[in-house]
Amino acid sequence: MSEAALPTGPRETVFLFGFTYVIGIVNLMTAGIYDGPLAEPALFMVMLSLGLLAVLYWKLFGAHRPYGDDALRVPLLVLTAAFIVFCAATAGDRRLLIHGQAEPTLIRIVQMGQIALLLSYVPGIWTGKRDPKTWNTVRFTIFLAMFLVAGISVLHLSPNPAVDMFWCHTEGARAILDGKNPYLIENVHIEDQSRPGNPLIAFIYPPTPGFLSAAALLLGGDVRWGMLVAFCITAVAMRGIVRQRTPNAPPLLEDAPAFLICFAPKTYFFLESAWNDIYPLMFVALAVLAHVRGRRYLAAIFVGLTISSKQSMIWFVPLAFLLQFDLRQWVTLFAAAGAPLVPFMLWDFHALKYWLSDHFLVYPPRPMALSPMAWLSRHFGIGQTKTPPGMLMAAACSVYAAWKAPRTPYAFALAATLAVFCFYLFNRFMCLNYYFFVSGLAALTGAVATTRGSGTGSTNLPASSVS
Repeated sequence: MSEAALPTGPRETVFLFGFTYVIGIVNLMTAGIYDGPLAEPALFMVMLSLGLLAVLYWKLFGAHRPYGDDALRVPLLVLTAAFIVFCAATAGDRRLLIHGQAEPTLIRIVQMGQIALLLSYVPGIWTGKRDPKTWNTVRFTIFLAMFLVAGISVLHLSPNPAVDMFWCHTEGARAILDGKNPYLIENVHIEDQSRPGNPLIAFIYPPTPGFLSAAALLLGGDVRWGMLVAFCITAVAMRGIVRQRTPNAPPLLEDAPAFLICFAPKTYFFLESAWNDIYPLMFVALAVLAHVRGRRYLAAIFVGLTISSKQSMIWFVPLAFLLQFDLRQWVTLFAAAGAPLVPFMLWDFHALKYWLSDHFLVYPPRPMALSPMAWLSRHFGIGQTKTPPGMLMAAACSVYAAWKAPRTPYAFALAATLAVFCFYLFNRFMCLNYYFFVSGLAALTGAVATTRGSGTGSTNLPASSVS
């Protein structure tokens, strides 16, 4: 088949997948190689990645021309090799599970099986011939089953990790199941491992992840069951977005967003530690999937749940204007965001307010934060300001996008990625899980960008003409 007959795709997709991949390498360098603060090579990669996001964001506005489409043979072959590298890095990671009680042999076997399946994409990529749809679905299902098996192995190998967030979610879930308020320190009291002196904290997240963790603890005996299921739902949702927007996309392009989060080298460490960022990522992926399928009310519900799943998701409020909700859908959004809070507001408003807001407003800078701010502080003694610049940057990014950006799912996802990245990166407590969340948002944005119909790049189409 000639090169001209091969499928093409927007260059934005390639860039965004590249961004996600680079952040995966940063996480591997930080938690698997250097085991400490953000080293200079990783910091350099982070700042280049931020610059790429800023350029893509800038191209949303005015008369800036979008990038052209590229033939996908070479990018997809490179992506296949990149995924194989990720699988090999996971298999060879001596710090794959920090608190594991035995060698993760099963996980390493799974990685070898995934490498074998990845090679099955190569013939179709090389010839441009699309594999049968049934085989594509079966292959993705096998990948997902392998990931699920490896994830279950994590739960068994590391049943009680000495990680504050695991116990925060576990004790918070137990309090909810016992009919107690998780925002009262007498019900949940966990040592905060990120602060000198290890002060006690109660449950420090909005109620939504608490309810999900309670359900997981009740049904599976471990709060991380909820997070593992959320990984699988997110993967399926991202693949569904590509299939909805680009029905004839090459198989690897359909599966790539899911692979970027499931194959990332520190994904199993992320699951072991019970970081709950997969919940807002799941909700925003479901919101975009519902939106591209024309289910605006369902999209509004999922955006509301995104906002209610973590305090830092507040930037999705202005960005939701890009999804063109009408008044009733906005009411639905705020109802979904506020409903989980109401019982605890009535129960003890001051306790809820303290652990969701006041606690973080007075939170001191983390000396080991994975941010340029911490790097400047360590090397040059530059103190951090009371109002982190990340907050101002995120506010400017999200509000300007809500005002000027095209009303498209692509603009929504891209602006969210940049706003959240700026907020986390130039703040006092940047951590590995925040990098993971931002990389997941970029993979989601890449999924939406697989077709020009998503509003990739700039567009002068009226808002009503783009779903």
